[in-house]
Amino acid sequence: MSQTKSPLPRQVADAYVDDLIALDPITGTYLGVKECSSRLPDNSPAGQEALAELARTTLARLAEAESRPGADSDVERRCARLLRERLTAELAVHEAGEPLRA
Repeated sequence: MSQTKSPLPRQVADAYVDDLIALDPITGTYLGVKECSSRLPDNSPAGQEALAELARTTLARLAEAESRPGADSDVERRCARLLRERLTAELAVHEAGEPLRA
């Protein structure tokens, strides 16, 4: 995972996106990252577990980031809430055994 010393929630979110597009190049292509356009994601069980582990790690980093000075601004709180909701939902889908169902 991309590392930033004492990151705030928005920095955690940025690092998550960087790490996500490494695992899911289709998302990278959708976001306009040209280097991703010739690759495909690993949809094997190991690839799906890597995405779930990224979500778990990011949620842990987010919880830590929320306790830092500056994390109480409206922008940081909103970012943290949205990222937590998305990752929690993605983990629920993964744990239900339906990672490829949209």
